[in-house]
Amino acid sequence: MQSTSIIRRWICGSLLITVLVLVLAEGLFLYYSYNDLYGGVERAVENRFSTVVGRLQATGTAGDTATTAESRANVLRRVVEQFDEKDKFEFMLLDAQGVILATSSGTMNHDLTNGTDYGRALTSANGIGSAIFTTPQGERVMAITMLVPYAAGSIAAMRMVTSLTLVDGQWWRTVAICVGLGVLVLAFTVWSGLFLYAPSSVRSVKSRLPPPKLRRVT
Repeated sequence: MQSTSIIRRWICGSLLITVLVLVLAEGLFLYYSYNDLYGGVERAVENRFSTVVGRLQATGTAGDTATTAESRANVLRRVVEQFDEKDKFEFMLLDAQGVILATSSGTMNHDLTNGTDYGRALTSANGIGSAIFTTPQGERVMAITMLVPYAAGSIAAMRMVTSLTLVDGQWWRTVAICVGLGVLVLAFTVWSGLFLYAPSSVRSVKSRLPPPKLRRVT
């Protein structure tokens, strides 16, 4: 009875604290891992956008005249046509209504036109919006849109879409490893707790029992 009471107090005390700390630690680890993986994709796209914006800034003269705007539009179209990472990204140019004007693949794939990222870019303070969605073929993709900061004819935004197949695979492997380690730590904690507390409690109970009576030999 006393052994059961000791184990119950251990479960409600030390074991419960261990579980809470373990859940908190794994939750924080997974949170930062998710942001690092998927945020890394966003940063990679934004770096490419920054390179394009730098070329636009050096195009034409100061001021958004019609000639300069058209020159920038031509630069953007050439960048899309000559885009050399077509195996990783689909580069698109959008007009003010979010309609695709040009793509790096040369085809208008409407399966990639979710539109949520463009809407977020319009309302964002930095002019950048992103969205994760699933295509009709069942593939998860990330789309990132950046509003063109200079007048560029009918072009209002740049958009890149990339597959998340590899990133999703790495994410779920991270989750599996994290959960597996958590289960191992919890199992070891339970085993060590039962090993330490159960025998000692049994011994303490036995020490409190009255000594056995010896039968007198006649």
